[in-house]
Amino acid sequence: MANRYPLIVDTTDGNKIKEIPSGDNLQLTNNGIIGVTDVTASGTVAAGVLSATSIKKGGTEIATVAVTGSFNDLINRPTQLSDLIDDMNVLVPGDNVGQLTNNVGYLTSVAFGDLTSTPTTLGGYGITDAATSLQGALASTALQPGANISTLFNNAGYLTAADLADGLITVDVNNTGDLVGNVYADDSTLLVDSVLAAFNLDQTIRTNVVPAADAVYDLGSTDNKFNDLHISGAVNGSVNYTPAVAADWNNDAPTTIAAALDRIAALLGPIT
Repeated sequence: MANRYPLIVDTTDGNKIKEIPSGDNLQLTNNGIIGVTDVTASGTVAAGVLSATSIKKGGTEIATVAVTGSFNDLINRPTQLSDLIDDMNVLVPGDNVGQLTNNVGYLTSVAFGDLTSTPTTLGGYGITDAATSLQGALASTALQPGANISTLFNNAGYLTAADLADGLITVDVNNTGDLVGNVYADDSTLLVDSVLAAFNLDQTIRTNVVPAADAVYDLGSTDNKFNDLHISGAVNGSVNYTPAVAADWNNDAPTTIAAALDRIAALLGPIT
C-alpha cells in the first residue's frame, strides 16, 4: 500500500489546493478520525483519552495495572502492610517482644533437659562462690561460714563439753598470759578460790610447808592472829611471848614451879 499526502487548502497561497507540506500539522480541531486501521507515529501521541482493546510496548502486551492503576491487578504481588493485623502500631526498636503474638517456634518455656551443650561444672555456669565436690556432696549441705560445728558428725578425737566436765580429758595449757579462775583437785576439792583470792589449806596440805631458803616469814600478824595452835611434835627455835597480863606476873610472881606452869597455862590457853 502506497503512502499518500492529504490535499489541503493553502490559505497563505491564494487558497490553492495542494498536498500538505512536510512539517505542517493537519488541523482537525473539534473533528475526529474514524475507521483508521493503523496509526504510525515517530513522535509523541498526546490524547485526553486513549481507548484501545490492546496496548503493547515493543511487542509486549502492557499489563492491566498500567491502565487501571490497581494494586490488585498486579501478579506475584507481596502482602500489603494494610493486610497485616494492626499495622498502624507496628513494632519499633525498643518495644517489648511480648507484644507479638506467639507463633510456631516462639519460645515461652523450655525444660532444662531439652537444652543442649549445658555445662557440667559450677565454673561452667560462672558460679565462683559455691562449695566444691570436695567440700560436700551438695553445696546446700556443705558447712558454711558461721555455721555451728555441731552440725558435723562425731569423729575420732572429737571433744565435747561433757568430756571436759567429767574429767575424762586432760588438757595441757601452755599459756603466755594470765589465767583467771578457780583451781580444783581431781576429787573436786577447791584449792584456789578466784572470787575470794584465797588458798584453801583445809586438809589439802600433803607435805611440809617450808619457807624459801635463808628467809624468815611470820605466820599471822599482830592484827591478824591465828586461833588455837595444835602441835603433835616439838616446837624448835626461840619463842618470844609477851603475856597480856604481864603486870600480874610481876606483882604476883609464883613461888613454885607448879604455880608458874598454871600461870602460863592460864595465859596461853589449853595446849594439846
